[in-house]
Amino acid sequence: MSHNTVTLPAYPDPDCVAAVALLNQRERDALILAAKGLKGREVAGRLFMAISTLDVTLIRARRKLGVETTVEAAVMLAKAGLL
Repeated sequence: MSHNTVTLPAYPDPDCVAAVALLNQRERDALILAAKGLKGREVAGRLFMAISTLDVTLIRARRKLGVETTVEAAVMLAKAGLL
């Protein structure tokens, strides 16, 4: 009888941990809240920032991570063990 084994990726993923380490605390906090499904106004309110500042913060964070969407950023955060 043969047994099939599935190898799962190691978490946290070292590459994702390194990428997330490039973010400053505000960028990381904003991305985590957005990744958890909070709307922009809610994220901005929790972080005491203007919506326009939040938008710039999220753009800068996604650029540092090398992703285009918040969903892609959320995957990286999850792989880094932050979600």
